[in-house]
Amino acid sequence: MEQEGAEDEEAGEERLAPAPEPGPRSSEDDGGESSNTDAETLTSEPRAEPGSKPAASPAARKAARDAGVALSTIKGTGRRGRVTAEDVRAASSVAPVPATPGAIAVHCRGDGPPVALYHGLFDDARGWRMIPGRLKAAGHKALSFDLPGHGASEATAESFEEAASLLHDALVREVPKGPIRLAGHSLGAALAARVAGRLGPRAGGLTLIAPAGLGPRISEEFIEGMSAARTAPALARAIALLDGGPLSQDAMAEEAERHAAGIAPRTALARAVASDGFQQIDLRAEIAALSCPIACLWGTADRVLDWRDVQHLPASARIHLVPGAGHLPHHAEPALAAELIAGDEV
Repeated sequence: MEQEGAEDEEAGEERLAPAPEPGPRSSEDDGGESSNTDAETLTSEPRAEPGSKPAASPAARKAARDAGVALSTIKGTGRRGRVTAEDVRAASSVAPVPATPGAIAVHCRGDGPPVALYHGLFDDARGWRMIPGRLKAAGHKALSFDLPGHGASEATAESFEEAASLLHDALVREVPKGPIRLAGHSLGAALAARVAGRLGPRAGGLTLIAPAGLGPRISEEFIEGMSAARTAPALARAIALLDGGPLSQDAMAEEAERHAAGIAPRTALARAVASDGFQQIDLRAEIAALSCPIACLWGTADRVLDWRDVQHLPASARIHLVPGAGHLPHHAEPALAAELIAGDEV
């Protein structure tokens, strides 16, 4: 585990990967689109001046250790400037970037062997929380993509195939050659599997976290609740099914405002992959055909997807179950999740 304050966290690089220029599309999955490879690079906030040990709550110190973030770089919002756990989570997550038309947003941290991260439905790259920082500390370059219609991505997708194509093309523009490790959560795990298949021998490893695409059922209550939520109380009821822990009233209000903005494309993608409590995607055969190492992390108390769907993974897959964890096992076990994603599991 990283020592608190041992090293200031370097500024993360955030890019917008342009979507392909309009043109004729193939009926094949890979589409064959091409586009401009230019990307806009933004700078993060300047580092805080080093000095005396900052005031922080015990929960904030633990969160900082888990995330590998120096408390001296975090601005506290608690009483008398005290750093809270929420401050650490906000600082260690990926900040949103301005969207441009037709773009897939990718947020980069670190330098080294690349790792592509795909979040789940109705989430954004911030949902990886401390994972990118851990990957950076382990010597990897973490590329956290916002799914189409999510986060800072302006590009939208009305089908699983279209979403996978956009994400594949954005990844190849960012990393045009060499091996790439991939990881995804929930719908992002299914998308990561599809992208890994299209990368072929370039896929260096695949980590599936509470993955969609392995079984028939999905929580209709979650899909409908998230699709219909326009207020903080309604969003809180839907998010509670993730079992990720409580959010403050202010944080939930902010999330509700963000969630309601541009909800239509996220709902459209949700309808494409889930209907009446049943998944509309099946990645079992594609995952079985992959030649790269596969790992899976799942919570045994998941109320969105059935953890017992792990039985449909190849026999060679390394399966890690987190007793009592819900649909966010990478939040419950961030160190293990980062090790699996980086391929450092022993």
